[in-house]
Amino acid sequence: MKYNIVQRSLSAKFRKLGEIIGHYPYYFLTLPVLISAILSTGFLKITFNRDFEHLFETETGRASQNKRIVESLFPTITSKYIDILRATYTPPGIYITATANDDKNMIREIIFNDLKKIDEVVRNHRITWNDEIITYKNVCAIKENVCYENPVFNLNDKIRKYEEGKYRFRFPLEIDPFTLIFTAHAVNLGGVTRDKLGYVTDVKAIRLFYLIENRNDTKRKMASVWELSLTDVLRGMKFKHINISVMPSSIFASEMEHFSRSILPLSAVVALIVAIFSMITSISVTLVRSKPWLGAAGCVSAALAILATFGSIFHCGLSYTDIHIVLPFLILGTEIDDAYVLIAAWRRTNPKDDVPKRMADSFSEAAVSITITSLTNFLSFCIGITAPFPIVRLFCIYAAVAIFFTYIFQITFFGGCMAISGYREKYLLHPLTLRSITLPETKEKEDEEKEEILTTVFRDKVGKLLTYLPVKIAILIIFCGNLGVGIYGFLNMKSGMEVTDVIRAEQAGFINLYYRYFAQYPAMLQIVINDTLHYSDPAVQQRIEDTLSRFEKHPNIAETSSRLSWLKYYKNFTNKQVSSVFLRGFNMSSEDDFVYVMKNIYVKLYPARQFKQDVIFNNDSTRIVASRFLLLLKGLVDRETENKAIRELQEIADTSPIPITIHSLFFPLMEHGNLIKGIVIKVAWLSAILIILIFFMFIPNLICAICIAVAVFSSLCETIGYMVLWNVNLDMISMIVLIMSVGFSINYPTHISFAFMMSKKDKPNDKLQDSLYDVGLPIFQGTTSTILAVLLFAFESTRMFILFFKVMFLLSIQTAFHAMLVLPVVLSIVQSFRNKNVTNNKITHLPKYVPYTYDDTLYLKLMDKNQSGHKVNCDSPCTQL
Repeated sequence: MKYNIVQRSLSAKFRKLGEIIGHYPYYFLTLPVLISAILSTGFLKITFNRDFEHLFETETGRASQNKRIVESLFPTITSKYIDILRATYTPPGIYITATANDDKNMIREIIFNDLKKIDEVVRNHRITWNDEIITYKNVCAIKENVCYENPVFNLNDKIRKYEEGKYRFRFPLEIDPFTLIFTAHAVNLGGVTRDKLGYVTDVKAIRLFYLIENRNDTKRKMASVWELSLTDVLRGMKFKHINISVMPSSIFASEMEHFSRSILPLSAVVALIVAIFSMITSISVTLVRSKPWLGAAGCVSAALAILATFGSIFHCGLSYTDIHIVLPFLILGTEIDDAYVLIAAWRRTNPKDDVPKRMADSFSEAAVSITITSLTNFLSFCIGITAPFPIVRLFCIYAAVAIFFTYIFQITFFGGCMAISGYREKYLLHPLTLRSITLPETKEKEDEEKEEILTTVFRDKVGKLLTYLPVKIAILIIFCGNLGVGIYGFLNMKSGMEVTDVIRAEQAGFINLYYRYFAQYPAMLQIVINDTLHYSDPAVQQRIEDTLSRFEKHPNIAETSSRLSWLKYYKNFTNKQVSSVFLRGFNMSSEDDFVYVMKNIYVKLYPARQFKQDVIFNNDSTRIVASRFLLLLKGLVDRETENKAIRELQEIADTSPIPITIHSLFFPLMEHGNLIKGIVIKVAWLSAILIILIFFMFIPNLICAICIAVAVFSSLCETIGYMVLWNVNLDMISMIVLIMSVGFSINYPTHISFAFMMSKKDKPNDKLQDSLYDVGLPIFQGTTSTILAVLLFAFESTRMFILFFKVMFLLSIQTAFHAMLVLPVVLSIVQSFRNKNVTNNKITHLPKYVPYTYDDTLYLKLMDKNQSGHKVNCDSPCTQL
């Protein structure tokens, strides 16, 4: 016979702790309050992190690594030279998209008149900053010593000729064959239709960029204030011929701040709703045994834990991100079920015992189960901290600390409240007013013998129903069908985050217009050679040409005419007859002369000045140590295409005969779609394996551990599957909830399995009903309170919070389904087979009394009822055979 030393030791310690709390409840009540109050001073040290790109990029991803390499070689400096085609990150500023009211061609004089009005408003807009008047000139990003200009206004003097059919221009890039000056029409024009020769015939949208600089914190703050002020002005303007959509670069930071400000006041409302629900479901059939204030105390305990969590983390210097605003709701909804389990354990104690004895019995029975679930939740988030996404890592740090404080405060603060409630019950005080009430002796005796209505419903109604064989078969069929739907959804899961997920629907107009009109030519692909090559060597030039040609054969790279290659135009320059006057005396096959002419002659010519940003020379200017070539991306119209393009383009780079690094503006954010699925699966499996090991350490029953493992796996698989059917992608937001799900999905299965194995009933069906009697109500309370806690997010206009609601709702339903229906049925079936097999072995040598362990229940059918035994050496608790 096996002894569960870990469980028995922990149970004994909790029994002692419960007894101590029963004797000194006020100490355990006040100490957590003081700790929470002291740690809450950390709110004075709060710092915010609203850097969208940093939070949502993958730190270890290939695209993020490439971005850092390219930025180190070719930094984007908004105060010196800004070229949106060569930018390594999305430059700050205001982005305006205009469409025609009549849905006709935008290249018309009346349209450009409205666009010029916008340009005038931007350039004349002013704010007061530190008693100074600030205009666009004070905050604009610089190109060629002047504020950045939109190339589309180069068409202003030619529009009338265009309308008359006397002028044509090409798209996406137009290069003057004589001056080599090019105009990047793809930057400003969208929804373009071209004729067979590549000339523009129709334009549906025009985009304007007003870029601002961010060289230091002071400049950044000043520019941000100017930007937000101008945004309000532009959004209030109406134009005769166009509609405009305005998006400031700070929209993500302002939207994230809006989340906190709008949702934080509602947290009190949600807490009140959950508290009222807890109070109502804590009312008993008898007045004295009702515990409404104890239900509310569970919410107070969670609130104290949240204050201690945020305060302690702020003391440690970690920043706050606005996505953490959901943490109080999730903790309130998911961790309050520990309080329900403790209340249920108290109800099963003997009302005639004194309070310390009842506290000892409650803690001995329930605290082990609570410890298992809290420990598994804590470890799930600890594993989540290893995720390469800063937003996920930060959230998991906060959540892990919250789980720790919630567990400690449930044992101490809520334990103290439970003991005080026990004394109220002992002295016959009113459950609400705490006034003394008098009950006749017969009435008091009748009340003691009454059972709780809600708990008996789960035993006598739900449990009894599950004992019928047809119902068991139906439950297993539903389980298999449910799992099949989950697997189908899992296999068809889409990964990748939409930018519109983190902003309100009413603010997403610019993003929607981008995908509608501008995703055809979204950005340049930067191909960087970070190596010293002899560029004057024709063989090297040919290898570069071959490499670029391989990229241009990819379906998501535009035609060769859109290539921006300093080497191509430099060779054209050196081969022209007119250039001989500049090159007299130079041998262009010599690397020294090749580099000298490039640095001292070519890039100083006006058409070639742009290429100064694409070449890096060594210290003595005798070699080119790094260079950059730009190809135009095309057709990245959805997440699936983006993910596929990134993988295939990276494969081309990896197989290149020249060491190259590729980068584009949106690649770091796009890349997580290729990584997220593998990371989620890895984290889920690591967490699940660790959780099962912990569970097995406390309850060394292989069959039970396997059943819980299957329940956890099924809950996660079905949740993800239904996520897909409910239009939820696998991204960083859903990953955060799924990491929580790994721990949360084991809570209820653990409670029901623990109760099933602890049951002293003989028959499997009786054990089934007994386990539902013990924890059926807490599971129902926990599921309902979780849904109530996140229900608020279902009515938010931000898709990110709607995703939180969807995933938590699905997970709550799936976990409750497995805990209350599937697991009791499976455990009872397994127990029936094991009892039958053991009975066939005809073991008759067992004593009448044995020390109780969870495996003892497997032998209840084996004992010899007629054998005599002694109870003298039996450790408590004992099972009578």
